[in-house]
Amino acid sequence: MIKNSFLLFLLLTFSFSTYSKSIEDGFEALKIYNYFEAKRILEQKLKKNESASSFGLATIYFRNDNPFHNLDSAFRYVLKAEKTFLFVKPKVLESLIKFNFNELEIIELKRKISSGYFIITKKLNSEIAYQEFLTIHPWANERFSAISKRDSLAFYAAMEQNTSQSYKFFLSKYPESEYARIAQKEIYLKEFEELTADKNLADYIKFIEKQPTNPFVNEAENQIFKLQTQINTLESYSQFIENFPQNHNVDLAWRKLFQIYMYNYSDERIKSFRLEYPDYPFQNELNEELSMSTQILLPYKKENYYGWMSVTGEIVSDATYESLNLYKEGLAAASRFGKIGYVDKNNKIVIPFEYDVASDFEDGRAVVEKNGKVGIIDRTGKIIFDIEFEDIGQYSEGLVYAKKDSLYAYYDRFGKQIIKERFKEAFSFTKGLALVVVDDGSGNEFQNYIDCFGNFLFPLKYESINSLNDKLFIFQSGDFYGLIDLKSKIIQEAKFDEIASISDNRIAFVLNGKIGYFDDFGNQIIAPIFDNLINFSKHASFKGGYAKVSVKSKFGVIDTQGKIIIPAIYQNIGEISDLVAFQKEGFWGYLNLLNKVSVPPAYDEARSFDNEAAIVSFNNRFGVIDKTGEIKVPIIFDDIQKINDKLYITKIGLKHTLIFNDGTALTTENYTKIRILNKEYLLLTNENDFHYFYLPEMRLIKAKI
Repeated sequence: MIKNSFLLFLLLTFSFSTYSKSIEDGFEALKIYNYFEAKRILEQKLKKNESASSFGLATIYFRNDNPFHNLDSAFRYVLKAEKTFLFVKPKVLESLIKFNFNELEIIELKRKISSGYFIITKKLNSEIAYQEFLTIHPWANERFSAISKRDSLAFYAAMEQNTSQSYKFFLSKYPESEYARIAQKEIYLKEFEELTADKNLADYIKFIEKQPTNPFVNEAENQIFKLQTQINTLESYSQFIENFPQNHNVDLAWRKLFQIYMYNYSDERIKSFRLEYPDYPFQNELNEELSMSTQILLPYKKENYYGWMSVTGEIVSDATYESLNLYKEGLAAASRFGKIGYVDKNNKIVIPFEYDVASDFEDGRAVVEKNGKVGIIDRTGKIIFDIEFEDIGQYSEGLVYAKKDSLYAYYDRFGKQIIKERFKEAFSFTKGLALVVVDDGSGNEFQNYIDCFGNFLFPLKYESINSLNDKLFIFQSGDFYGLIDLKSKIIQEAKFDEIASISDNRIAFVLNGKIGYFDDFGNQIIAPIFDNLINFSKHASFKGGYAKVSVKSKFGVIDTQGKIIIPAIYQNIGEISDLVAFQKEGFWGYLNLLNKVSVPPAYDEARSFDNEAAIVSFNNRFGVIDKTGEIKVPIIFDDIQKINDKLYITKIGLKHTLIFNDGTALTTENYTKIRILNKEYLLLTNENDFHYFYLPEMRLIKAKI
């Protein structure tokens, strides 16, 4: 009897001990990192407190500071904890609140476990692995990163095949991808390239028939236009207009046909054109041309008003305008009563005086401003762009940028918006691309290039990006610069202090304070061994196959292969020419590219030779010498500027004069300013009047008032 009582006591004691180990004890053990005890208790309580025990076990298996670490087990238990949380009794939940057991903690643990799987997925780094991760862990913090990496791998796999089908397959799998727009663009491009591989006329015509909605239809039409008119004759343009009346280049063909026909500009020639081409679609413009005279007219000034004179100085019209521009395309901007309009060569008002500011005509268009807003008019005065824009650029490749409110868009020559407003800054198109500045929505501004459809060429992440040629660009990332190609492939990582533009198929760069050179494909041709130069972009560039270099504060010249042409032994060297200015012992002279001195150093300053003459300075006075060192223009001027091989503008004090290359003064009047007006005329201004100098005839023109 005593024995049985003792056994009963032991059983009761054991049962009491087992019962006393509550789920709270399991979490207490977990709290002090007693993983063995915590795991034993939580496994015992799994049936009774499934959610809480599963949460604790998931925590144990997730941690890597114990022998039970197992990501799969952690994932299995955390899902069970989440699934059964709704069945947790309030009393249990209240007792475990101090151990941070709640629904949010379960979700957070699940995300941490998923993050562990993402680390494994990144090591696998395959499209399949990322897709599997996204399928199993759709809630993961790394979801978007996984999508991006998956899409990137899939897209570059498509790029490796680089066919329309490979891009279509990518797009069918991931239509919402960040690469979808690029993939669609590549589909259009590849379909265009594949269907026009032979680049012949028949292929382009067939492409347009098969792919009428492809954005490259315009390019196909451009190629048809190019092939049909490449000989640039009247017959080729006429044939193009007749054969391809729906081609968007037909208007351009008519205009080019007209320009070719007008090689000898005259009224009779315009009349003859009208007779030969009665279907010319721009009859209004033709009428304007007919009203123009062949006479060359220049503005003159009388008192405070302006009129027209001939190139001989004969007065053609009274001085009645407040200002006048030179004629451009047969029309000249003129102002009366503070407003600007346009007059023809017969002094007839063609466009009324109603604008505050107006530009010269360019390709039949002029930018005008009224009440602080700008627009575009044609030669008849018709408004092509409503006068409601903040800014408008110049036409380039058929498009012009303009800002109506806060953002820029692009428009065609008829005012139709081609690329929608979305740019903080915009620039003109060159070779099918335009530089733009974009706000990413967070106040950060990035530069990028767009094509004629408005598609971005590069990822939106570069502080600046600039075109070097039709295949290579400089990009800025942080404080450094690199090279990237049209497909966003990094050719040179962003590690360079500076990169210059292309000159003689060479690109100068600065790396760790030293200058080297790439070729025009971005390959390093000349190692960075030369000292950096002040105004690096200008002075490090090649000219005529040679470039100035510096070694240990001495200067010399190299060729495009890095071969030393003139050793770096001089104090300084000027711009490269057949005779190069050099400095030695404080004075400047000239040497040739064989390192032979032609003119000994004797000047305080010397500009390199431009053809047969060079400007030099001594005692703060300037003159001109020839290649033998003989002084052609006396060294007596405060400044001197070359106009051409025969003529210079000189300055002494406030007096400006024109001097021939033999030192003969051409003008004796004291002009306050002489400036280049265009390739034929100089404008000479004094206090009360202005005159012209006609360069082709070296003749001064004054109004015969």
